Amino acid sequence: MRARYALPVVLGVILLLGGALFVGGCGKSTPIYRPGAEKDVDLTSGPPLPPKVPKPLDVSYIPADAVLAVVVDCKQLIESPNFLFINNEGPREILALDMGISLTDTEQVIVIGGLGKKLGEYFGATILRYKQPVDVQKYLHERSPEWEEVVEGDQKYFRPLESGIPCVFSATDRILVMGAEDTLKRMITTPKDAESPLLTTLRKSDDSAGALAVLEVAAIRPQINAFLAFTKLPAPFDKPPFDGVKQIPRNIEEAIAKFELAPFTTLKLSLRAKDEDAAIATDTLFANIIDKVTETIDEMTTAPEDASDRGAAAQAGAMQGLFGDFKTDLKHERDGVNLKLSYGGKSVQNQLVLLGPMAMGPIRKSWQQGWRDQSRENLQKIAAALIESASIKGAYPTPATYGPDGKPLLSWRVQLLPLLGQQALYDEFHLDEPWDSEHNKKLIPRMPRVYRTAGQPFDGKTLYVLPTGVGTLFEGQDGPKPDSIADGKDKTILLIEVHEGRGVEWTKPADHKFDRADATINLTHLAKPTFLAAFADGNAREIDAKKNGAILVGLFSPAGGEAIPDEY
Repeated sequence: MRARYALPVVLGVILLLGGALFVGGCGKSTPIYRPGAEKDVDLTSGPPLPPKVPKPLDVSYIPADAVLAVVVDCKQLIESPNFLFINNEGPREILALDMGISLTDTEQVIVIGGLGKKLGEYFGATILRYKQPVDVQKYLHERSPEWEEVVEGDQKYFRPLESGIPCVFSATDRILVMGAEDTLKRMITTPKDAESPLLTTLRKSDDSAGALAVLEVAAIRPQINAFLAFTKLPAPFDKPPFDGVKQIPRNIEEAIAKFELAPFTTLKLSLRAKDEDAAIATDTLFANIIDKVTETIDEMTTAPEDASDRGAAAQAGAMQGLFGDFKTDLKHERDGVNLKLSYGGKSVQNQLVLLGPMAMGPIRKSWQQGWRDQSRENLQKIAAALIESASIKGAYPTPATYGPDGKPLLSWRVQLLPLLGQQALYDEFHLDEPWDSEHNKKLIPRMPRVYRTAGQPFDGKTLYVLPTGVGTLFEGQDGPKPDSIADGKDKTILLIEVHEGRGVEWTKPADHKFDRADATINLTHLAKPTFLAAFADGNAREIDAKKNGAILVGLFSPAGGEAIPDEY
């Protein structure tokens, strides 16, 4: 997650946490049916975790202007029977490829956030504490192919040569600090005795929780109120009494959320109000929300009057097994300006076991859409460079450069480097040697980020290729001229993204061989009937090959005269 998006998202989560605590998956949506479920059946997949011996939190490198800190104990998450769904390929891929976090190798993750100097600016950074010494060079290479070392006082850090990637500081052989350069410099130089409300709270805390989040609401109350003023909350927070959560930041100075996994899963929320009147107002809001949720639970767990409706009776029994202990699992109290809420026990573990994988579905879908958006942006950048090259030279680049003997040497992707801001890398190639020569193959790991499909590891392979072969724009060895496109640039494919497993080394003169008899081969598969393509006008879009199979040949043809509808 990029720094400018991280804080607003986490703020939204924290603000909604008070209401979400009570919902617990108990909305009006269709309940989960588990035939034969009984109230005393333990659905968790293992014994409770043993309590952890707590130790003080290490707040090193957290700057005094930070207002948010989220501390996660990776070991507890992995070992908890309720979080087995985190260990599957999807979430691990997201964490490893886009955030550089390996759950198995990392002991603790600390994410911090704060306000920038200008209105609307935010900053974010991450501190990774590893179980064992980490290979910094390997870590850097997996994030981006090119870095430069920067000396700051008596410290040094690594700055990426590509935008959109955080700088990295190796604090010790087991600790990495990452953030935008100005943020990283402040973190490196933060004195160990720095003081702030956030640091004071963190020093009073320990590392026993599976996850701990602290937000100094008072420090950013104007920004939160402005955010809420122009934000429509999702259901059920858009209707009474849940819509009252918008008042929480006006009444609360500090919020602390703690997610404990031992011995049983427990969510604890501590709020410190501005004064006793604000505390009473917030306490009343919580009481109203609890009453509303309790009504919903009673409705879900009540057996139908018609005894013959065995399906509805089974559903009510299953819901009773999941949520029947809601009232006893929820603890709620106020002491002056302090409010404390906790929700935990075996039933909460059961809810996580059953509902956790369902909750991850939308999250992964959202992340995958972000990947698609990033890939579309990459395609448009590459297409723009191809179009600029054609404007300068009168023709698009040839699919490959060729030696005196006519053999292909290097891909068009290498030819395009100067127009992608990679002149220095281009100058390092031996242009009269093939892509896999002793010298040139050393440059494969330095593939520019623009050639990397979002979510793909830095393995030197790209999924971005030209369509070549009979009937395509790149039919022969010569670079085609823009005026050879007679069917319209907005209806002629210039560049495509092939599916996973079809990648090629980015310097290798290899592309997509288009087959008019089977236009979708290597573009799609059963689980993925769509592919991304950039057109000769510079725009990129996702194409449903199954829906538009009849016009694919025309889209790949620059001058075939095929009828292509304006909308497809």
